[in-house]
Amino acid sequence: MSYKLVCPVPKKQRPINEYIELAQSEFFDWPTKKTFFQTLLKVFGSFFVLFFPFFLLVSTNHPPLEKLILLNLGCSGLCVFLMVVRLLLAWTYIQNRLSQSSIFYEESGWYDGRVWVKSRSILVQDRFIHRYQVVPILKTLKKTLKFGTAFLGSWFLLFILQ
Repeated sequence: MSYKLVCPVPKKQRPINEYIELAQSEFFDWPTKKTFFQTLLKVFGSFFVLFFPFFLLVSTNHPPLEKLILLNLGCSGLCVFLMVVRLLLAWTYIQNRLSQSSIFYEESGWYDGRVWVKSRSILVQDRFIHRYQVVPILKTLKKTLKFGTAFLGSWFLLFILQ
């Protein structure tokens, strides 16, 4: 049975459509690709190159170059970390929508929300997508966040000790 036959939820609010839209968007499809980590490294490098002239211009008392590079590493890492957090939040939302047996939706505005209980066939379909498409993406993002946390923690210690 498909969503078209039994679902009163507007098309844009259906979990399967939300998943497809997210998976096909320019930014949120990064974790679905095998080049995810290379992409993050390119973004990190881009931030590093963009921020470095800024740190050179605003630095007072001419601090050592090592200090500026260290500050730039931390800011670039923080930007990438926040991007990964945003990716994780979006994919977690999709995970929740796909795995729940009932979903909240709005018919025409914020004041008339309703709850629809998914039929068994739709629930099986959504949970299949959840388990085999979304869960691996979330695992990748969580590993990336752990690495990012370790990186920022190490950076903070180096910055404090220097």
